[in-house]
Amino acid sequence: MKFSSGYRYVPAVLFASLALVFVAVGGAVAGPEALNKITKSKVKSIAKKQANKQIKAKAPGLSVANADTVDGNQVVQIDFRPAGAANEVILDLNGLQMRADCNGTNDTITAETTVANSEIYFNTVRAGLSKTSGNDDDFNPGDSLNLHPGQTSRELVGQVRYVSGTGDSVVVQWGSGSDIPGVTCLTFGYAIGNGG
Repeated sequence: MKFSSGYRYVPAVLFASLALVFVAVGGAVAGPEALNKITKSKVKSIAKKQANKQIKAKAPGLSVANADTVDGNQVVQIDFRPAGAANEVILDLNGLQMRADCNGTNDTITAETTVANSEIYFNTVRAGLSKTSGNDDDFNPGDSLNLHPGQTSRELVGQVRYVSGTGDSVVVQWGSGSDIPGVTCLTFGYAIGNGG
């Protein structure tokens, strides 16, 4: 067997060696930031763009900017900032009417119905002090229910569940406050009603 002292270069070995040199030099030229080119904000931007494409494809025309209905249920905002008005209707939905009045020291929030044989349940909490709840299983037109009997503060939060005599329902989440600069009293919240 005869051995040669000279090296024979096989083209495959030459190309592989050359490729290794380019990889090593290419990484050094580009620097370590080339590996981290996609930033967190870029990933969020791409994800948001892809999510918006999917939403537009599955629900064209969907807008949350001022949605009046959600899944077929009507949504109503409550925002009462009186300017001298007394006993103003702040909600009229599926037969349930809520009224608010601000007489300078206490607000009054009442519920009424326009549909016979309705039912109503309420729960009101005075900030840090007391809770009041009540119901009327025979709530009819002409009935007026004080949603915070015995409460003497405007700092209230409350919930109302109402079912009309025709089966339509309303759920209300509301609050009232007076510690807002420039606002004597405020009643705010939202109501969701089905049917109607």
